Amino acid sequence: MTTTEKNTDSFYVTGGTLRRDAACYVQRKADQALYDGLMQSNFCYVLTSRQMGKSSLMVRTAARLREDGVHVAVLDLTSIGQNLNAEQWYDGLLSRVGQQFQLEDELEEFWLNHARLSPLLRWMKAIREVVLPRCAGRIVLFVDEIDAVRSLPFSTDEFFAAIRELYNRRTEDTELERLTFCLLGVASPSDLIRDTRTTPFNIGHRIELNDFTDDEAAPLSQGLGREHKTAAKLLKRILYWTGGHPYLTQRLCQATAEDKHINDAAGIDRLCEELFFTTRARERDDNLLFVRERMLKSEADRAALLDLYKKLRDDKRVKDDETNPLISVLRLSGITRVAEGLLYVRNRIYYRVFDREWVLANLPDAEVQRQRAAYRRGLLRAAAVAAVIVAVLGVLSFVAVQQRNRAVQSEQANRKSLYTAQMNMAGQDWVSGGIGRLHELLNANIPTQGQEDLRGFEWFYLWRGANRESLKLKTSQVFSLALSPDGKKLAAGDGAFNVTIWDTATWKPLRTLTGHKMTVISVAFSPDGKTIASGSFDRTFRLWNAETGQEIATVEDDSEVIDSIGFSPDGQRLATAGANGRVKMLEAETLKEIWVRQLTPGFGIMPMPFSPDGKRLVIGRNYKATLLDAATGKEIRDFQMPDFVNAVRFSPDGKRLALGGGGNVLKIVDPENGKEQLTIKVPNLESAYFIGIAFSPDGKLIASSGEDCAIRLWDALSGRELQIFKGHESHAMIPVVFSRDGKRIISGSPDSTIRVWDVPLNQKIERIDWHTAGVNNIAISPDAKWIASLGKDGKMIVGSASTGEVKFSLEDQFPDWIPPVAFTPDNKRLIYVAQNNAVKTIDIDSAKVIRSFNIKAVSIQVA
Repeated sequence: MTTTEKNTDSFYVTGGTLRRDAACYVQRKADQALYDGLMQSNFCYVLTSRQMGKSSLMVRTAARLREDGVHVAVLDLTSIGQNLNAEQWYDGLLSRVGQQFQLEDELEEFWLNHARLSPLLRWMKAIREVVLPRCAGRIVLFVDEIDAVRSLPFSTDEFFAAIRELYNRRTEDTELERLTFCLLGVASPSDLIRDTRTTPFNIGHRIELNDFTDDEAAPLSQGLGREHKTAAKLLKRILYWTGGHPYLTQRLCQATAEDKHINDAAGIDRLCEELFFTTRARERDDNLLFVRERMLKSEADRAALLDLYKKLRDDKRVKDDETNPLISVLRLSGITRVAEGLLYVRNRIYYRVFDREWVLANLPDAEVQRQRAAYRRGLLRAAAVAAVIVAVLGVLSFVAVQQRNRAVQSEQANRKSLYTAQMNMAGQDWVSGGIGRLHELLNANIPTQGQEDLRGFEWFYLWRGANRESLKLKTSQVFSLALSPDGKKLAAGDGAFNVTIWDTATWKPLRTLTGHKMTVISVAFSPDGKTIASGSFDRTFRLWNAETGQEIATVEDDSEVIDSIGFSPDGQRLATAGANGRVKMLEAETLKEIWVRQLTPGFGIMPMPFSPDGKRLVIGRNYKATLLDAATGKEIRDFQMPDFVNAVRFSPDGKRLALGGGGNVLKIVDPENGKEQLTIKVPNLESAYFIGIAFSPDGKLIASSGEDCAIRLWDALSGRELQIFKGHESHAMIPVVFSRDGKRIISGSPDSTIRVWDVPLNQKIERIDWHTAGVNNIAISPDAKWIASLGKDGKMIVGSASTGEVKFSLEDQFPDWIPPVAFTPDNKRLIYVAQNNAVKTIDIDSAKVIRSFNIKAVSIQVA
């Protein structure tokens, strides 16, 4: 918040940053804590939800520090802009420092004379070599609105890492002890450095900015314009509703001061109703809108988030845990407060506004519930995506109603109509990624004993196209997976610093291995299955007894991150690699180093595989994968890639090597001669990243994970895409492994799930490849005879819904959004929307366009 919206006639300020002399400023414990921390040269951060008074606290603290002779600069990141590159951004930061310290010319000259350095390094050196020498005494840099970095077109992880570096270098450079930072914004410490391969932001002193207590808020009664005793009673009732929330309290106080008729608690209640509880108020109040948007549009799993919030409303015990991303979202939205380590709904206003009905209405399956209710009431008139223009809808709706009335005359006709409508909805869900409802619609149409099987080609088409997730396990954020040699155990390294061992027969956790102090980024079983190795961000790798869970050994390493670890096939050696590019080979029993190889630092891979014969080792770094001699560490061959390599895997026979990474390229190469055998690309994704790779036990299939959160199954010989599995919600790192029998794929994700997928082999209905690219939309005719498919390859294909045989195909251009397509209720025509909102009607028998016209807008409705 950087603007002041203060009415000169008003005691209260309900938006923006308060001036230092604002009469309504409420002093809290945080005022003294922040001042003391900065005076002691502590790095501090004030990270909390919006409209809690962060910027106002900063303004007053900065003024106090300046009075004590401290050099203070305030860097408001929103004022620098967002549509700019890294050099412009860092230059803007330095310019703000120069303006406030009267060092503009010196800093500008330094910036221009060191153009060969990176923007970050120039910024750091300018602070150290220009600002510090010219400013005697303490220096405090306030960095406000740090959440603005999320909107920048480049990563700012290095900026916060640099702040941490300036703090760590105090032990070597005593001049840096005069420099202190204070970070403020709507973020959590884990948000400051989001790259999982970089050490998290783990320094500084957190300043808790809590709601007003009754004693702290007491001075606010002075602005109510009432007799002291009455004002105190009114303020008490105001705090009853707001719980001391700064914005809500100031807002309700201001409204009370403006309405002289309010003199009791009932008046405050009526005013609170008008300001916050009416439909209009809920849609207009800035604070309520922020809380709602933060809850519903965060990157977290909405269903899990709302379920957790519902537990709070139901007075269930929920512990505060900053490592839990759901709890971080709740805290930063401002909807919760913490008391004695437990979470509670923040105040009565939020409790009323964000009630049970609000939760249910915003659950991801809320629309499904409404659709089911609609079907139960007999509204079976929609065949698919309906409705293009009002004139067409008027005619078609009448016909559809007539058809519905005829359909309800018999139970069988009703089932067929419902089946058709549900298949159209399932088609829409497959295109848009609504996997949860898609499963329900498909499962609802599996016939019971004695019931007629209505399923046609379209059902099997969607069934094969949908994810075949047979199991989903809720767990901590998963970053690494390893299957035991006998396939009976699965080890999962997670963001809670643990390794959990799962029984693959029952899919129940057997035991949890604890000891790491940061995220476990790699795990591996020994060939005999008796030992588990794990590598972590905490710069250690550990060996564990796989049966008892007892820790065998802990080895500290000087690498930045132990991001790759693996046993040789004979179990006698153990290889590790760190983010600093150092690869080590050790004796597995004694952990004595055999050799050490220094490669170019860069991104690592999980896992780091040996060849099946144990003679070779491959490691990915930057734009290449390097094949090493496992006995000596000597480099044998480099494989160049168009982008970062972050996934590698040998085939079971060792004759092929799969390399994946950025640039939408998965290469299959011959490890002996280096020749490329096959190149695989994800259809219709130009800049896809391959994150994980696994060969099936027979080497005929390849499973891959990517940045679109999908698991893909490929033919390892032809490179043909066989299947897409959708369901994961985070693409930061998705490791994949095949089960030992090759019938299942297991994947883990930072979305806190482990998912098990059935490999679709020996199905009766083979996949029909109508299109050369992805499908934009599909529709089923009301009589379930025809299926229409709009592809991203620019083709409209109509075929038999029972056999998949193509009736006709025509080429057209479709809009980038999901274009509507629907059959008419008489099954004779097809209406769809092409580019530029061109509405076209096709005669099914002749396959000709019989009508085409343009409209200004297109609406999509599903009844």
